Amino acid sequence: MKKFVILIFGLSQVGKDTWIQTFLNVKTNPGQGYHSVTQLAEKYSNQIDQIEYIVINVPGINDSNLRFENEFILQQIEAILFENNLTQIDAILLMESMVNAMSVLLCLDQLKRLFGDTVVQSILIVGSKQDQSEILGEFETRKTQIEIQASQLNLHVIFWKNFEENNIPNKCMESMVNAMSVLQCLDQLKRLFGDTVVQTILIVGCKKDQSEILGEFERRKTLMENQASQLFLPIIFWKNFQGANRPISNEVKTAQIDQIISKMRELSPYSVQKITELQEQIRQRVLILMEQTPKDTQRVTIQYTETIQVPYQDIEQFNQNYNDIEAYEDKQKVKKVRVVKKAEQKQEVYMVKQAFQCQKLVGGPMRIFGVIKSYDRYIDVPQIRNIQVQVDCPEEYDDVENVVKYKKVEKQRIQERQVTKYRPQNVQKSKEEIIEIPHDFNTFYERVKQERVKEIRDQINQNFMQQNN
Repeated sequence: MKKFVILIFGLSQVGKDTWIQTFLNVKTNPGQGYHSVTQLAEKYSNQIDQIEYIVINVPGINDSNLRFENEFILQQIEAILFENNLTQIDAILLMESMVNAMSVLLCLDQLKRLFGDTVVQSILIVGSKQDQSEILGEFETRKTQIEIQASQLNLHVIFWKNFEENNIPNKCMESMVNAMSVLQCLDQLKRLFGDTVVQTILIVGCKKDQSEILGEFERRKTLMENQASQLFLPIIFWKNFQGANRPISNEVKTAQIDQIISKMRELSPYSVQKITELQEQIRQRVLILMEQTPKDTQRVTIQYTETIQVPYQDIEQFNQNYNDIEAYEDKQKVKKVRVVKKAEQKQEVYMVKQAFQCQKLVGGPMRIFGVIKSYDRYIDVPQIRNIQVQVDCPEEYDDVENVVKYKKVEKQRIQERQVTKYRPQNVQKSKEEIIEIPHDFNTFYERVKQERVKEIRDQINQNFMQQNN
């Protein structure tokens, strides 16, 4: 994977660590108050668009606690490059704060170290150069900042001017522009790497968000652009937050990253000669070692993992076959009888009233001298006649009906049984083998390199302890 090396350089508290957090999306420890967290050079890396960006962060050159010599700073940078097989710096970001960093806390800390904590009772803060800040239109903003800080420290403050507006010497006017840390950092970089390093430098105006809140972004932007133009250095401006510590949106963040990557790719990489010399020294040392060291073998204990099958008892389900009688419905033809009405001739006897003439003696004693009276007498006389009647007659017919039949079927049911199963298990084992010691260039090179890295790191730690005692 292609690598792109970035060196971060600037004064303390200009926003170096916060920039790394935003650009690489990694965690760092930004400084708090006026003390720097970065005490030794640190390396951070992450992948962006298939390129590994490696950022080297060094302590602020005006660190409030640490005082490092140029050689010590350079030694730390070279150690990181050498340890990671890097021979050049692709971009140097000269970080400049868009917010004027006040020196009250730094000076107060120095006074306490000199005279003790009780010295604060004898301190009066004097806000100087009031005349120059009035011309630049930032007096009221600076006055408010200093007064708030003085109030927090329980210190008194006054403001002082030496000149009227029309009588300020040119030298003082120039100092207002050159008060920024760009020249100081640039001079330090030249002492570390030489004059050609300017081709690798990009100025980054940090803390744009804070300067916008304070209303001084446009003025600072103009001053920094003019200075960058005079030094023939490219410049961009960077913000980490939106308003009061709200993270910037992903769109703004992506646009900033794309812009700074585009600017960095336009720079000329700076080759670190010391790294090339170290690599050549190691190469020569390796060739000598390979020639002096014969091929050899050694007995080593090798740890390995073996997979064995371990038995265990388990309950499993299985299908058991069995026979069963199952009823089912079917249809079959049957003969049935039904009653139907049919017409039939039949003789019927019926009675008819028939009149007969009769006489009887009516009146007289003993019915001797009576009158004979005629009358009709009706007698039922049977008659026969033919009639047609409907009679019920049985009739046979074919029909289909549902019937229940039975058949023998084979079925399955789930049963459980106890079985012995086996499962794999990793077992750590060891064995002794005689192996040939690697006798190739890369093996020797890596061994010698790690020894040299350890020597360099030990020397850095020793220098660090000496310079802080």
